[in-house]
Order: sequence, then C-alpha cells, then structure tokens
Amino acid sequence: MMNQAWEDAFQELWDHTAHHRGVREALADPVGPTLSDTLHQWPRTRCADVVGIGAIIDAVLRSAPLVSGGHGVERRWRRCAGQLADVALGDPTLEYRHNRAFWSALASIVAYLASVDAPVPESMWGALLTELAQPMPAPRRSPPEASGSSVAGSAVRASWRAPRSASSTASTATIARSGHNSHRRSR
Repeated sequence: MMNQAWEDAFQELWDHTAHHRGVREALADPVGPTLSDTLHQWPRTRCADVVGIGAIIDAVLRSAPLVSGGHGVERRWRRCAGQLADVALGDPTLEYRHNRAFWSALASIVAYLASVDAPVPESMWGALLTELAQPMPAPRRSPPEASGSSVAGSAVRASWRAPRSASSTASTATIARSGHNSHRRSR
C-alpha cells in the first residue's frame, strides 16, 4: 500500500518552494538516454535549501526498511548526496546548480518512501517549509575573507566526507556522508 502522506508532502514541498524560490524550465529534452534529470521544470532551490531538504530525506531513508528496489534508490541518493557535499557547502545563497537532478532524484526517493510506508516527519517537514519561506540574502560577489569562514567551510566538508560509524545518527551535518557511504544495515 502506498503512503499518500509522502506524495502530499512532496507536492506541498514543490509548491511551497516554487512559490518562494521560483521555477526553472528546460528549454529542450536532454539529448541521449538519461535516467535522471527528466523533469521539464523544477524549483530554483538554493544550496542551503537542498541541504535542509536532503538532511530530512537522508534521515528517513536511512531508517526505512530496505526492500526490493531499495538498493537502486539508495545508490541514486548517494550520488545526489555526493553532489550536495561537493557543491552545496559553498555559498548557501547561490542557486544549487544540480537542482534538476536533485528534484528528479527526490521524486523517486519519495515514491520509494511512500511504498515502504515510511512516516513523514511532520514537525521537521513543517520547520523545513517555514525555513524555505524565509528570504535568502543576496549571493556573495567575492570570495570569503580570510577570516576563517573558508577554513570552517573546509572543516565541514571534511567532516561530511568522513566515514560514518555504525552508531552515528543522521542529522543535518551528516547528509553528505550518504553520498560516500557504500554500506547500510540490512533488514
């Protein structure tokens, strides 16, 4: 049985994000065979937005039962989270350059979560929607000053790429680890 709550949550997220960040539309279909990036339009989320969305999805996906089709979904999520680790930790106010792939992956991941009846984390989802409604400051025009912000950013990137211990839990600071973590406990 499909969990309608995930479909509703995804639609609410899409509509809310599109309202507050705008929408991009593909001018043409991708050339050649493709399994991702198949959306014709997608919300223009910023780097900070995708990290927040990804943190929630990562936590739910890690706690969801692994059933038939789950390995492919998990692999797609790891690729997506790897892009988050590589790109989204820069300037959080910039539009995320892999938005099309992110929203395409998110649609299939949400469908999987609905199929395994994973619960939607209502309080976290509500907080996410509230955060997405906040205006983002303008993107930085110049590189960060040598005041330590780039050092802190490097430390965060390194910690996100660190191997995950079996006892650790998913949080907003661990989303990118799923992009480089090739194992998961089986059920």
